[in-house]
Amino acid sequence: MRSLIRWRFKGKLKIILILLFLFSALFMSYQILYYTSLTNYQSQESHKQVLNSKSKERFSEESTGGYRKSEKLEVEVIPGRGKLVGGAILGVAPEYWPLYEPKQRNKKFFTCFASSREISWSKVNDDYCDCPADGSDEPSTSACMNGRFYCTKSTKHYPEYIPSSRVNDGICDCCDGSDEYESLFLTSVCKKSC
Repeated sequence: MRSLIRWRFKGKLKIILILLFLFSALFMSYQILYYTSLTNYQSQESHKQVLNSKSKERFSEESTGGYRKSEKLEVEVIPGRGKLVGGAILGVAPEYWPLYEPKQRNKKFFTCFASSREISWSKVNDDYCDCPADGSDEPSTSACMNGRFYCTKSTKHYPEYIPSSRVNDGICDCCDGSDEYESLFLTSVCKKSC
C-alpha cells in the first residue's frame, strides 16, 4: 500500500516539477522581454531629452548640454555653392572641384553626375536630395542616401570617402573631423589623428 501511494505521489511530483519548470521559464522570458522593452523606451526618452537640450543649446551660447565642439573648422557658407573650407567645397574631392566652381554657375544649372538631370544652383547643398542616384547635389550634407562625403584628409586607418549618411551624426569618421563641421551631436571632441 505504501509503495502504491509513493508511486502515485512520485508521478504527481514529476508532473508538478515539470509544470513548475515551464512556469518559471515562461516567467523568466516575460521578464527578459519586459526588461528589453523598458530599456528601449528609456533610451528613446533619453535621446529625446538630448535632442531637446541640443535644440535649446543652439539658442543659448552659454549652455553646453554636455556637448563639445570639434576643433574649429573655418566653414564659409555660400548659398548655391556649399560649405567651403579654405576655398574648397567641403565633402568634394579635388578632382570634382571644377564641377562646383563659380564659372560653372554661368551655365545657370547644375547637372547631376549620374542622371544628367539639371537643377538650379540654389538647390545645391540645400539639404534636400535632388540627385538621388548619386547625391552629387549634396556633397556637404547627409541628405542623400547614395551620396559620398570626401574627407579633407585621410590616412591608412581612416577612409578617403565615407557615406554621406555619416555626416554630422556625432561620430568622427574622418581623421580631421571634417565630417562633423556642424558639431550638433558630438559628445567628445574630434581629435585630429592624421
